[in-house]
Amino acid sequence: MDLFQHMCGLQVRSKSVADALLARGRPERKETERFVRIMNKFFDLLNVRSTSEGITRRNPDLLPYSSLNNPHLKASDRILRSIYYFT
Repeated sequence: MDLFQHMCGLQVRSKSVADALLARGRPERKETERFVRIMNKFFDLLNVRSTSEGITRRNPDLLPYSSLNNPHLKASDRILRSIYYFT
């Protein structure tokens, strides 16, 4: 995979892409926008790098897992079910 393909993959799962799809307001893009938001959240949940990143970036999805009852685990389960829905 070359750098261009890698960068395109990163852009597909970004919140700004989902916001742009929503701003266009076309009904046929609604499911694509939803999918992009789901993937963005999923990758944020998997990409926790420090104990403070979620606070400094104001993104609760980047907070570290703290227990088995952590809401991130439930969110991950819902996201995986949503991904299954799209396949």
